[in-house]
Amino acid sequence: MEIDIRRVPFSRRGSYLAVVARDSDLVGAVDVVLRSLRGVRPGQDLFHLGVSDFALTSGRADAALLRLAGVQSSIEVCMADPTTVRLRADGGVVTISRPASRGSHTVIPLGRRSVEVALDDGWKYRVTALSGDLDVDAPWDGVQSARHIRLTARSSAGTGSVEMAIEEYQARRPPPRTHPPFERAVAAVRADFQSWLAATLTTPAAYAGARELCAYACWSTLVNASGRLHRTTMYASKNWMHGVWSWDHCFNAMALAATQPDLAWDQFMTIFDHIHPSGLLPDVLTDTQRGWSYCKPPVHGWTLRWLMRNSDVVTEPRLAEVYPLLSAWSRWWFRDRDDNGDGVPQYNHGNESGWDNSTAFMVGVPVDSPDLSAYLIVQLDTLAVIADRLGRADESREWTDRADRLTASMVERFAEGSTMIARRADTGDAIRHSSLLSAMPLVAGRRLPEALRAHILDQLGEDGPYLTPHGLATEAPSSAAYEADGYWRGPIWAPVTFLLTEAMRELGELSLADAVSRRFCDLVLTAGPAENFDALDGRGLRDPAFSWTASTFLLLAHKLQDAQTEETDPQPLTDPPRMPLTKKR
Repeated sequence: MEIDIRRVPFSRRGSYLAVVARDSDLVGAVDVVLRSLRGVRPGQDLFHLGVSDFALTSGRADAALLRLAGVQSSIEVCMADPTTVRLRADGGVVTISRPASRGSHTVIPLGRRSVEVALDDGWKYRVTALSGDLDVDAPWDGVQSARHIRLTARSSAGTGSVEMAIEEYQARRPPPRTHPPFERAVAAVRADFQSWLAATLTTPAAYAGARELCAYACWSTLVNASGRLHRTTMYASKNWMHGVWSWDHCFNAMALAATQPDLAWDQFMTIFDHIHPSGLLPDVLTDTQRGWSYCKPPVHGWTLRWLMRNSDVVTEPRLAEVYPLLSAWSRWWFRDRDDNGDGVPQYNHGNESGWDNSTAFMVGVPVDSPDLSAYLIVQLDTLAVIADRLGRADESREWTDRADRLTASMVERFAEGSTMIARRADTGDAIRHSSLLSAMPLVAGRRLPEALRAHILDQLGEDGPYLTPHGLATEAPSSAAYEADGYWRGPIWAPVTFLLTEAMRELGELSLADAVSRRFCDLVLTAGPAENFDALDGRGLRDPAFSWTASTFLLLAHKLQDAQTEETDPQPLTDPPRMPLTKKR
């Protein structure tokens, strides 16, 4: 595996540090930057990593070692542990620099070979020359900060290898320590990743390269528990989306469930750790912030049902742990997102659907959309099963009754013949659109009337408006609103693909599920785990290293491997669904 840091950040499991590359002022060159994902300004540049005075011309890496080639020399980078970055240069000099910026940053000498760089976000960095001397260029501005910082480790002979360590900490400076040899540090990181790779879902041999890259994308986006994060948590990305959104975590949990059940449970629960007293889940979570402006769709009951069917993650104690939280989250929708009191919850923004700018929201909000009802029906059925498992028979019947009522209301409010529409929640006006969002009620499975199921499946098939040679477009390409790079108005997205292919499998449509899965996996094989993909030409779009895309690839490719080896297909499930703990495809 070779990582291009212009697309995929160089980081490691547990770390809030990442090395990224971006265009330089020099044509054809890149600047390489050590970035922090912590604090109120996640993604801020800490230090530029330079070789002498030259911008870097290339940067390639595997999971443990980044090699940067400069014009006259080169540098190697290793994330020795989650808070320590090791640098080694072959030209007798290695330099890191921080340009002038707003705020304050101070440099405190710690002897001939070491300084402490303190930033105004509360984090500090000890920079040590492990060989040679440390030259410090950090002139004081006469008020509160160094004008700039330039730190150079220089070998006494001016040639040969020279090494530097950058250590991150917060409140108290750790005591000086002896760092292991560079090669030993690299070997330890490589062993850690290889252990992770061995525990990653297997895939058909044709996808081996993509499997390793996606395993790296998941491994390297994990951050350790810190601040508001009470558990090891997989971020969306270490490129730009520095945080965990409250449906992304579900897909990451499912990808880990088979081989790392405790870590999978941490992914599922990391958002529930911050449930509001009202029952609302935060939209996004970082080590310092929780976002409450929006939320995300209630796919959590669906996810929990999947985990119960396909893994041993959800033990009896964990059922007892999650039951009151999932109950509160479900009640929130009926209490705080049903302004007209019709028993059908609404979205108050496109962001709450997860499909931020979908054409379902072109006419404004609030919107009653059948996908939301479908998610809640599954969630209520899941709560009914959990309540029964916990010996709460009366509550189980109440959840089932509520799911029955919502199913009837969903069909009455949204069905137009064999199709489903959305409506303005405030006026009741019909919203007819060409978004794939209209197909998402398929997740309700056999609770949907047969005619509605059949129509949605036709829409998703080869003769329907959404399936392209690369997968399911989120807006019909024939629509006037289709945009090749339109976010949720055209591109192919991972979570939607997984939700719909699982619904197809539940309904016995295995050939269609495998065909859509294979097209998505082929996308990732050629374009990497991008945030989304051009539905017509397959280009990766937006963030090129997204964890839920990587997780979804692993889930779908593993399904394809199962499909190759199974002698018989599983029987379709009956409704209401029961949840055996045995693994099924």
